[in-house]
Amino acid sequence: MSFTGLSIAVLWWFWWTKVESADLLMPFGYSMGMAFQLGPQLAMRYMPRAIWYLPISRREAWRALWLFSTAGVTLLTTLAKATAMIAHRGPEPGGAARLMLSSVYDFTYSGIGCALVAIVMRPRPARGPRRQLAAAAAGCAEVAIPFGAVFGFAGIGQFRVGLPTYWSEFTPLAGLGLAAGLTVAISSYFHVPVPIRPVTSTASAGANHADRRPDRSPLTGLPRLLAHEYVLAMLVAGCLIAGSGAVVLIVAHVGSPSDVAAFVQMELGRIDGASLPAGEGADPFAVIVLVACFAAAIAARFPAMMRHLRALPIGTARLQTLLIAWPIAIWAHNWIVFIVLHYLLVGERVHSLHGAAFIGVSGISALIVAVSLRQSGPQQTFVFSSLLVAVPMLLFVGFPPAWMSAGGGIFGFVGAVALNRAALRRSSTYRHSGLPIAWPLIR
Repeated sequence: MSFTGLSIAVLWWFWWTKVESADLLMPFGYSMGMAFQLGPQLAMRYMPRAIWYLPISRREAWRALWLFSTAGVTLLTTLAKATAMIAHRGPEPGGAARLMLSSVYDFTYSGIGCALVAIVMRPRPARGPRRQLAAAAAGCAEVAIPFGAVFGFAGIGQFRVGLPTYWSEFTPLAGLGLAAGLTVAISSYFHVPVPIRPVTSTASAGANHADRRPDRSPLTGLPRLLAHEYVLAMLVAGCLIAGSGAVVLIVAHVGSPSDVAAFVQMELGRIDGASLPAGEGADPFAVIVLVACFAAAIAARFPAMMRHLRALPIGTARLQTLLIAWPIAIWAHNWIVFIVLHYLLVGERVHSLHGAAFIGVSGISALIVAVSLRQSGPQQTFVFSSLLVAVPMLLFVGFPPAWMSAGGGIFGFVGAVALNRAALRRSSTYRHSGLPIAWPLIR
C-alpha cells in the first residue's frame, strides 16, 4: 500500500509539472492499474482459505474484502493524488474535479475486477453444456485478472483509449459506458462466494461414479500432461492476442476485412524488422504479441505440481530438462507460427529468423519459471506482474541489440539451471502451490 500510494503521488506530481495539462490519460490509467492490482488481484484473488473457518458468514467475508478492494483502494489512490496536488505549487490542471473523476474510474475499474473474481469463484453446474460454458468463462476471467493491472499501467495511455479526463468531455456513449461499469462493480458486492471443496470422500466418489464416461484419449501419463499444458499455453496466448488485438483495431478505427488484412500484414512486416524505424520505440502491437508469448511460455503449472511430478518415476535430470525445455518449445512454436503467417499473408519469407532474440526470450522465460519454483502464489503474482510491466517499457526504449539479447538469454539459461538444481534438492519446493493461472481449467 505504501508503494502504491507513493508511486501514484510521484507520477501525478511529475505529470502535472512536466506535461501538458490536457494529457493526463497516462496517470489516469496508472492509478486505475494500481488500484486493480492492490484490490482485486492481490487482496481478493488470493483469499486465504482460513477465512472460510472464521465465525462469520461467507457474505460478510466477501463484502469486507469487496469494500477494501473498491472503496479502500480508491481512498488510498485519492489521498495519494491529493497529496501530489497539494505538493504541486502552481495551477492544477483540472483541480479537484479532475481528481474526483480519476477516483470514480479507480472505483469502477476495481469493481469490475471484483466481478471477474466472482466469476472465477462461482460454482459450476454438475453436468451438461452449462458446465463447459461456466468453465470457459471462469478460465477467461482467471486469465484476465493478471492483465487488468497491466492494461491500466500501459494500455490506456499508450493506445489512447477514449477515456474522458474532464467531466465536460463526457458524451452520451461515454456516460453510458461509465454507468454500465459502475453497475457491474456495485452488482459484484452482492455475490456470495462458495469455497472450493475437493471431492475426497468415498460417498461422493461413489455418487459420481455413474456419471463418469470412459476415457478414449490416446494419450496417457506424462504425454497427456504435456498436451494439457500445451493447450493451456495456447489458450492464454490466443485470448491475450485476440482481446488486445480487438482493442487495438477499435482504437485504430479498423473495421472492414480489407483494412484488417492490411493492418495484419503491416504488423507482420514490423515484427519481422523489415520496416521498423531505427532508433524508435517498439511497435505497440509487437509488444502485445511479445507479452502474450511470454505469458504462454511461463503459464505452465509445473511449479504448482512439483510434489506430484516428484512422485513419478522420473529423475532429477529429466525434471530439470522438462523445466528448461518447455519455454524453448513454446517459443519455438510461436516462432514457427509467425514464419508461416508471414509467408501466407505477406507472400514472402521472413528477412531474419532473429536467433538472438529467440535465445533471449527463451532464456528469460526459463529463468522466470526457475524463480517461481520456491515462491508462494502472491510472490509469483508479483514476479508475473513485474514482467508484464517491464515488457511494455519496450514501447519507449525499443528492442535491445542482438548481442544483448543473446547474452541475456544465455545468462537466463545458466541461472535457471542453477536455481532448478538447488530447488529440486530442497523439500520446501514441494510444500506449496504455485501461481494459479487459469486454475479453473484444472478442476
